[in-house]
Amino acid sequence: MNYENFIYAVEDITLKYQRMNPDMCVFVNRTDYGLELTCMPKERMRKQWIDQMLTEYSEDYEDWSEVILCDKNRIYLDVSRLNTIKIKLDFLENLCYYIFTEKKGMIQMTNTIYINFDMDGTIADFYNVPHWLEAIRAFDTHPYEVARPMFHRTWMTRQLNRLQNCGYKLRIITWTSKESTPEFDEATRIAKLNWLAENLPAVHWDEIHVVPYGTPKHLVGAEPGGILFDDNEAVRHDGAFDEQELFTILKSLGL
Repeated sequence: MNYENFIYAVEDITLKYQRMNPDMCVFVNRTDYGLELTCMPKERMRKQWIDQMLTEYSEDYEDWSEVILCDKNRIYLDVSRLNTIKIKLDFLENLCYYIFTEKKGMIQMTNTIYINFDMDGTIADFYNVPHWLEAIRAFDTHPYEVARPMFHRTWMTRQLNRLQNCGYKLRIITWTSKESTPEFDEATRIAKLNWLAENLPAVHWDEIHVVPYGTPKHLVGAEPGGILFDDNEAVRHDGAFDEQELFTILKSLGL
């Protein structure tokens, strides 16, 4: 058994323990020194979250005990109990930042949250395909077709399926080529759909959008917004996370 398979086995055992002990929060975190396992009663975890939120965001909202709730299945956030629309929007943005930087807790949200993925340079190693730029300028979709995944396929499939089981929606938002034609846009769309079907066949995406280059991604979809992973620095100025953060954040959300 190699190291990656060992980690997956430990994660599976952890999830089984979680199901057998629903009043506990159990986590497996990868560190520079190996695996770190944490086991904590859910009520204690809930109290830590309340104390932290009071410290971080007391000026915006005081009674976090009404928002951070706990039952036998999960610790969850009932954002409908927040007082104003402005607080809800600010809260969700700040909470995502807090979860992903502090890497604490097991939280689910009662509102639908979309997790959005770019493809080129984020989940598909497009820019390491030899002569990719020349091919695209020649309206050749080959780089889209042969790009290697930027993740372990089994791990990624497990994480995405877990997120959907937790109530998250999964969405692809990816651009066509900057220099293109309508015909090449359609060929690109087909190539990207085929790539997803080949590399993540067990993932059932809620939405897939292949949109013209430069389309604001935070405006795309049936319910725009949510969490976006994108390698493009200009896009990340709108609140997205880069491809280097994908592993840590998906793991934090998926447990």
